[in-house]
Amino acid sequence: MMLFFFIMLLVIWLNVDTYETIFPHSLYDFFATRKLFEFLAIALAVSLFSNFMDELHRKLGRDAIYNLVLGKYHQVKQEERLFLFIDLNDSTDIAEEMGELEYSHFLQDYFYDISEPIARYFGRVYQYVGDEVVVTWPLQKGLRYAVAVRCYFAVQKQIRRYSAYYEKRYGRIPAFKAALHGGTVVVSEVGKYKSEIAYHGDVLNTTARMLGKCHELASDLLVSNWVIGQTTMPAYLKTDDMGVFQLKGKQQEIHIQSVYLQTDKQAKEKRRLRLFRKKGEKQPGQLNL
Repeated sequence: MMLFFFIMLLVIWLNVDTYETIFPHSLYDFFATRKLFEFLAIALAVSLFSNFMDELHRKLGRDAIYNLVLGKYHQVKQEERLFLFIDLNDSTDIAEEMGELEYSHFLQDYFYDISEPIARYFGRVYQYVGDEVVVTWPLQKGLRYAVAVRCYFAVQKQIRRYSAYYEKRYGRIPAFKAALHGGTVVVSEVGKYKSEIAYHGDVLNTTARMLGKCHELASDLLVSNWVIGQTTMPAYLKTDDMGVFQLKGKQQEIHIQSVYLQTDKQAKEKRRLRLFRKKGEKQPGQLNL
């Protein structure tokens, strides 16, 4: 809508006779006069501007462009947001095995493929940090219909969809873990010559610490109990209470739950092993010496 408005202003400013250009009296008039060049110039301008805006949207994100142009975050503000941290498993080993160039191609394909389900579930990529991607939602949009939680499993499904390609091209399929948390963050526009929208606050630090617990708790997705309590989980997802933890560098404890697909046999096996550890029972395969 804004693009159409801008084009109309441009046409008015250039004083182009659009009716005579688009609806000439005859084909001879159209091809034999400057009307053809006027028509082509308008079409080229519209095409170039449209492609330029699409590329900006793809590079920066639709919301980020409008916020930067309108100066929404010139002053520091607070917002309620959800953050999903998705981290590639065994990235150091993969990089050493593949080499820097091949590993870069691997990451490029991986980030490209997971972008589609993230956008489909209304998430916005905040930043890429090495092999990690940070996705964010406005709080209510992410909680509604458990969109933020479901996004993780949509990403999993997308990678399974292209598993044959990854197996053939790289000899391995990307595996990843994630953590989801939300709350109040501080947001502002930072930088003078390369401005960007930056988020700060305890929510991001806590989510990053939760991500580090995934391996210890044998879970692919950890979600704070604060998030679980404010959304309705779909029937095909199950949750396990992991308990209350005091994360490294944090004074306040946080209650964490593991979320997995009801049909995920591997997740169920991990759950069974966690129960063995909690009860102090002998795990399957353990021999008496």
